[in-house]
Amino acid sequence: MPASRYACPYCQSENTQSLSMAYMMGTSRSTGYMVGGGVAGDGFGVGAGATGGLSQTELAAKVAPPEEAEMMIPFVWCVMTGLFLWFVEFLIVDWEWLGRAFVFLGGVAGCGLLYWAHQYNKYTLPEEKREYNRSYICYRCGRVFKI
Repeated sequence: MPASRYACPYCQSENTQSLSMAYMMGTSRSTGYMVGGGVAGDGFGVGAGATGGLSQTELAAKVAPPEEAEMMIPFVWCVMTGLFLWFVEFLIVDWEWLGRAFVFLGGVAGCGLLYWAHQYNKYTLPEEKREYNRSYICYRCGRVFKI
């Protein structure tokens, strides 16, 4: 029997940490802003920019929390693909019914993905987050376990 509740059930090491803490400790976000100006000959120029980034250890990437399924991007991609195929069909054979079928099928596929993402975010994701919040990683053997 492990010495404490948080000890690894596989190797009995107490060198464990919750997945959320391991993720936070291995993830770093950065942002930067710059402004500049200059004079050359008769002209003057001004510029501004912004940048940002994410730096992450392999462990943090491995123990990342579950994310919400994207809803609108797959829908838009399906509809745009249908419109593109309609345009290509118009250029090649110009069968009006086939172009409309492409757009219809793209819309149906987009709505299907939208429905799937909604169902995932509403029913599956909360359970995955609960399991994630109960999970710990052992720094000795590398196994993930739940408390």
